[in-house]
This record gives sequence, structure tokens and C-alpha cells, in this order.
Amino acid sequence: MPFCVPRHHSGHPAVVRSGSGRIPEKILCVEGEGIMFDYVIVADDYTGAVETATKFMNGGYSSTVTLDPGSLGTLRSYSAVALDTETFFYKPDEAENKLRNVARNLLPWKGSTVFFKSIEAGLRGNVGTELRALIHEMGFEHTIVVPAFSRGRRAVEEGTVYLDKQERMSSLTVTTSQSASLEATVELLHKVGLNPQDVTLEDIRSGKITELLRQKKGCFCFDAETDEDLRLIVQGILKAHAITNVLWVGAVGLAEALATAPRPFLVVVGTAHPRSVRQARQLLEHGFAHSIPIQMDNRSPEGLLKARTQAADKAETLLRCGQSVLLIATLGNRFIRGSYPDDDLEQFMDLSADTVREIMGRTKIGGLCVTGGDCAVRIIQRVKADSVSLTREIQEGITLLTLKGGPFNGLPLISKSGALGGERALVYCMEYLVNNPHLGREK
Repeated sequence: MPFCVPRHHSGHPAVVRSGSGRIPEKILCVEGEGIMFDYVIVADDYTGAVETATKFMNGGYSSTVTLDPGSLGTLRSYSAVALDTETFFYKPDEAENKLRNVARNLLPWKGSTVFFKSIEAGLRGNVGTELRALIHEMGFEHTIVVPAFSRGRRAVEEGTVYLDKQERMSSLTVTTSQSASLEATVELLHKVGLNPQDVTLEDIRSGKITELLRQKKGCFCFDAETDEDLRLIVQGILKAHAITNVLWVGAVGLAEALATAPRPFLVVVGTAHPRSVRQARQLLEHGFAHSIPIQMDNRSPEGLLKARTQAADKAETLLRCGQSVLLIATLGNRFIRGSYPDDDLEQFMDLSADTVREIMGRTKIGGLCVTGGDCAVRIIQRVKADSVSLTREIQEGITLLTLKGGPFNGLPLISKSGALGGERALVYCMEYLVNNPHLGREK
């Protein structure tokens, strides 16, 4: 099930309607209204729910708090929903039973939404039993536990959580004076049968996280001392696994690292016009994206399916670790320019749009930029958008739009004619997207 991004409204936009489009059987599609939130936060008390949701709000995500797990379906306009289970003072077995019931309500969103279990650095409450319930009921194969607060008055250094440790971090009210070591965290999780593996500061700072997580499944406990450590943890994990395949467990430091992680963009050259190809080369030369070819040498049905799958595989690997991608069709290892293979425009457009749809069904992106109006229309049809709202003209003839309806409701889309603009047109589009990180995250 693909993810959905939040709705983005700007006044009363004009609306362009799209027609219905064919969705190939091989491409996953969600019928009806899409699921709108990117993050579901599970907290054991009101304070934890609010503090964690605030970090996502600060990152540009429209956020809300609820006490009713059954209400999630009514909160689809929000991009981050914090669920307060009020289990902080429960007995361990009672908390676990309630979390099992909560998990069953959350299951419909698994695979499309990122789940974050909020804990405090002091590990008070029923951390172990609640984690066990979520992991077992929802089937998470990868669990990341990072109790470090950061950006507050708690810090972890060499496995121990300290209070009032670092002057370089901004102030934040501390709700407990209890400290916990990494060893204590590991011991707590061992007691509930989660058998965690500890990851040290040396592992984090030497870039070993990705390798460690690719080698095995299970629960991993991370040490952390600074905001940069938290950033490296998030970055390393995303290189190993898709963000929705992980149960993220931590205090507000980890929440902030996730909320502020950059989102990658997908640029699509949906035309053979020479000007678009020159613009694409400029984008690559300026380092804004990595080129992923859609190879059209074998244009049999099997060959085109293989080309689509290979391009999606390569794009997914880069996108899920924050790297933007330029998707462009090739023939004989050269960009298709001037004319279409076999003069078959329909085949070229369909392959480009189908590849985009498959990529969007696999991983989160921050927005789309498409050259070629015909290709843009096919993409809009493939992603089941009801319409696109016009947000603003960012340059003469280049328009920022927002997908409305369908599983990708709210996703920013920049489109332009293949023949339009100077050689730096795509560079300007990417600069606009990169410099406006809240696009697609706001309500």
C-alpha cells in the first residue's frame, strides 16, 4: 500500500480536472480516499504525545493528538497523529493487553505509514511490554530504539543518559530525574524477550549502521550523544530499510531527527524534446539528482516490464536514503532525444508514467517535477488523483500544483512543457522544491 502525504491548501486554488487512467495490474493501487498521515505516534501519556507531535509540527507536518485509536480514520487530513494510550500507570500485563488491542486498530496503516513509539529517556512506564505488544501484533521485523533526548537537557554519552550535560543543546523541561544506561535499556528489552543488539557511538560515527542492519533483523538499541549522532542514525537506517518497514522507538530527539530529515524528489523527463534533455544534463551537472535510466532497447512487453522494474529498483534505493532522482528514458545507453523509439509516443509515455507510479508505490518522495505535459497527465491518471490544484506560477510557464484526491493527495507537482525554459529551468525547479521543505507537509 503506498503512502499518502497531507493535503496542502493555499487559499482557494483553481482546479484542473483529470480523466480516468489505466493502472497496470502489476502496479499497486489503493481505491477510494487515500490515507493521509505519514506518521502515527504511540505514547503512553498525554505529555509524551504532545511533546513528540510538537517535533513533527515544527518539521512542517500538520499534527494532532487523540486518545481514541478508533478515530484515526477521521483524522486523515493530518500528517502526524499522536495516540495517547494512557497506559503509563498501568500494570505491565494490563498495558501489554491494551497495546495489543491498539495494535489491531493500527494494522490497516502498516506499510503506508511510519510508526513511532514514544518513550522517555528515563525509561519509565511499561516500555518493554508495550514494545513487545506492538512488535508481535504488527509484525515489525526491524525495531530501532534510541532513548537519547538531544536538543534538551538529557544526553547519552558512552551508554549513559546524563541530565544537564551539554551546553550546546537548547533547553527543554525535564520530566524526570531518572537516568538510564544503554546497558539498562538492553537488559530491559532482554527481559521481555526482544533480544536487542546494542549499537555504539563508534559504530554510528564510523558509518557501520547500514551494514549492521542489512545483516540481521530484530531489535537494535542505539547510543547517541549529539543531534548529529541522531541524524546519522536516521540516515544509516534509511539506507538499509524503507522508513515504513521500521518501528521507531525513542524520545523527542529521534522524533526531531525524523521530522527534519530531508525528503527526496523525483524528476521525470517525459519528453524527447532536445531542450528538456539539455535541462536534465544541467540538473545532473549541478548535483541535484542521480540519473536513473529507463532502458528502452527491448520494447517487447517483457522487456518494458523489466525496464520499469529495474529503474524502480534503482530509484527506490536512492530515494529511501534521501537522494533525489532524475528518471529519463534511454536507448543504447544514450538519452532519448529528438524522436521516440519506433515513433511510438504512446509507448514512451506509458512506460514513463508506469515507472513513476511503481516508484511512488514503493517509497516516500517530497514532490514531483515533470517535463512534458502529456507525460504529466498520464502520471496524474496513474496515481488516481481526482484533480490538481494550481498553487502558484514559480516562473513564466512553470507551475507548482498539488495532487488532490487519491493515495497521494497533497503531493507537490511542478510541471512544464518540454520545449519551455532555458537550460537551467530544471535547476530552478529543484532549487524551489529544496528551499521550500514544508511543501506537501502542511494541512
